[in-house]
Amino acid sequence: MDKKISRLFMNQVQVVQKRLENLLEKDPNPAAPRPPFEPQQDLSQIDGLGFGLPLKTKPRAEMIFSRLCVYFESGLLFESGPAGWRAISGFDQGSYFPLRGAEFSIPFQFPQMSLVEVRKVHSPEIFAHLQEIQVVHDDRSQVLIFKPHPDYVFMVTSHWGDPWLKPHIERIQKEILLVLTE
Repeated sequence: MDKKISRLFMNQVQVVQKRLENLLEKDPNPAAPRPPFEPQQDLSQIDGLGFGLPLKTKPRAEMIFSRLCVYFESGLLFESGPAGWRAISGFDQGSYFPLRGAEFSIPFQFPQMSLVEVRKVHSPEIFAHLQEIQVVHDDRSQVLIFKPHPDYVFMVTSHWGDPWLKPHIERIQKEILLVLTE
């Protein structure tokens, strides 16, 4: 009797296992396009920006920057060096990517900024260059820069209008200042 029950149980387990394997292998909508990326407006989780950060400044700045990819359409992190500013990482449509081995210098200079300033980029030349390297996707985008550390400039883009973007960027920039310099 016990052997019958064991065999019946094993048969049922195998049936369930095959069904699970089939479900995991099949894509329910293989031809369905991915929904367009929408940056998060909800900043209730922004306090967690500083959790688990490295102690060294460069990895700390890169990790903080990578966590911004859910809040903006695209962005670039610039590091100051002897030859000027160079982009060391970026994100686009929610996906972060380091530029190890693919860093690039920029053909323009950033203005002198304090640690608490956020500025809009209005220069047509800079805007054209950012469109060329596909940081800015269209003319509706606003490009913002801020310098929460003397050696790093954060550049982010957004389609939002000023009434929504201004408090959004101010809250994020304030949190970055707190966690980058700890």
